[in-house]
Amino acid sequence: MSTLSYEGILLENNTPKDVNDHLSIEVPLEIQINGIPFSTTMCSPSDLDHLVRGLLFSEGVTKKSTPITIDVTKDNNRHIHVANVNSDEHLNQPEEGSRQLLSVTSCGICGSTTFRKSKGNPLPFRTPLSNETVDHLFTQMEELQSDFKQSGGSHAALLTDIKGTILGFGQDIGRHNAVDKVVGSLIEQVKLEEAEVLWVSGRVSFEIVLKACRAGLPFLTAVSAPKTATRPYTLSKQFQKR
Repeated sequence: MSTLSYEGILLENNTPKDVNDHLSIEVPLEIQINGIPFSTTMCSPSDLDHLVRGLLFSEGVTKKSTPITIDVTKDNNRHIHVANVNSDEHLNQPEEGSRQLLSVTSCGICGSTTFRKSKGNPLPFRTPLSNETVDHLFTQMEELQSDFKQSGGSHAALLTDIKGTILGFGQDIGRHNAVDKVVGSLIEQVKLEEAEVLWVSGRVSFEIVLKACRAGLPFLTAVSAPKTATRPYTLSKQFQKR
């Protein structure tokens, strides 16, 4: 359950009235790797194993093929969830700048020890993304957002192939967490190679672009505005088209 019902007061036409509504739930999740604390992130309390799997992949700690087990428990004494990650194989050290502090839902890169730069070549794609697919998939994603329908306070991420076939869906109070959840779910199903398009319900932030690149996704679409760095970069003609 990622929302909680409550009694509130709605002010409508300057007239207050009692209503029942829903709030998005935000909880701390402590991640331990082979018994060693790695990070604490704020998130919605659903699909936490997928969140952890996707987060470790995006941070470069694991690869798609790395065998890991994730055991999520609730520590009632500290009022937090704890994810114990174990693997018999060697896990990579967190990349330079990886977070080993508190990560908040408003910013996926917050808590990083240093700022990471990312370099790479453009991701290849086989077929252009059609306008019809864009319109249809954003409608589909909106219909799947059960938490947002209740509380209006959560984000969603969707992974599809180029034709719009839905491969996975994630939702969380944090937009970057939603991306980690859907990526983690496809890694678990060994289907990430089939994904080509990432759909997100919020703005295109630096961290989400990095996650899309890490997952090898050539298309990233969003319902809100993208950001740029302090120094603007020239976009390819492909991405300049409206």
